[in-house]
Amino acid sequence: MNPNYITAARIVGAVGLLLLSVTHQPLTAFWLIYAFCGITDMADGYIARRFSAVTKTGELLCGKVNPES
Repeated sequence: MNPNYITAARIVGAVGLLLLSVTHQPLTAFWLIYAFCGITDMADGYIARRFSAVTKTGELLCGKVNPES
């Protein structure tokens, strides 16, 4: 799987977290999406490093999602 798709899924998850927090939805949904974002972050990093799947797009997207990277 292309790590860029995983990063894009994390961006969608971040938007979902924002929407859940603004609309005051149940915390269970919030934490499930939060956990999903964390797992995809680990998977993205692992795949990118393990298979040398680093792309310019991935560097740009990951820099937006993970400012500390």
